[in-house]
Amino acid sequence: YSPYSPYGDGAAAAYNTRKGGKEEIQFWQKQFSECKNRVAKIPGFVSKKTRSDIPSTMTTYAYNMREAMLRLAKASTNSADATEAAKAYFTDLNDIAEYAVKKNGDNVMNAYQRSLNDLSVFEALLD
Repeated sequence: YSPYSPYGDGAAAAYNTRKGGKEEIQFWQKQFSECKNRVAKIPGFVSKKTRSDIPSTMTTYAYNMREAMLRLAKASTNSADATEAAKAYFTDLNDIAEYAVKKNGDNVMNAYQRSLNDLSVFEALLD
């Protein structure tokens, strides 16, 4: 069977040699950086009173952030703490999106400030 066949076990798949390696980590770091840049636009949306752009920004690209952060946390030497810090940040992102839908700019900014703190904790745990 092919290593990609639904009947095989996937042991011979080409991805297995790169899984968790330097190339994959660099890919997820790039995804994470791009997501951070997108999330950094949130204060501008609030100040321009274009809060409707926040949920669309969060769903068009920042959805990759969860996967990227979990992959980077797993590759970290302090995996458990990095994963917990990532989950705290995910909660902040959810709060930002929720408050944006509810058109509450003050709460969006409060959640955004919390997210900056949680993000810095996460980044400090990465190698």
